Amino acid sequence: YIENDEEIRKYFAAFHLHDSFPAAVVIDDFGDFFDE
Repeated sequence: YIENDEEIRKYFAAFHLHDSFPAAVVIDDFGDFFDE
């Protein structure tokens, strides 16, 4: 899972390769990220 700034940047960079941005997936993951 995401552990630091660099991983977050790589995570979003991977999504930016796609034409349609999967916002729902990002929101779900961010909910888990801020729960910790």
